Amino acid sequence: MALDELSELTENGDPQLIRAVETALEASRELNALLNFNRTLTRPAPKVAVRLDELIARAAERVGVAPDGAAPAVQVAVGVAPMTHGLALAIDVAAGTGRGRTVTVAAQLTAASVLEPQDVALVVTGAFDGAALGRL
Repeated sequence: MALDELSELTENGDPQLIRAVETALEASRELNALLNFNRTLTRPAPKVAVRLDELIARAAERVGVAPDGAAPAVQVAVGVAPMTHGLALAIDVAAGTGRGRTVTVAAQLTAASVLEPQDVALVVTGAFDGAALGRL
């Protein structure tokens, strides 16, 4: 029997049973969302032009870090999902542990239009001062 069918059968039933079914439904939805997200990471991501500052903001938000400083508002051609994931891991390491983590972001460009990853040198410093992430 499916969870939504159980919720229909328990509409006028025990409140604890209703809460248990609702909690199971919510957990099922969250699990489905995580599985769908992970599926997108397993597929080769097409390169899309995305703003570098937005990419860094998404990655920092994913790991609960506040970026300080601004990356240039240029477009980079990358696979967004894997690049966001990789940047999030690197930003997480650079920010160190603790609450209220921040990192300083700086970028050096070798071109001025839509960039390939090798055209950007990204440096993120945080609790591990001077932790350079290297090239995108």
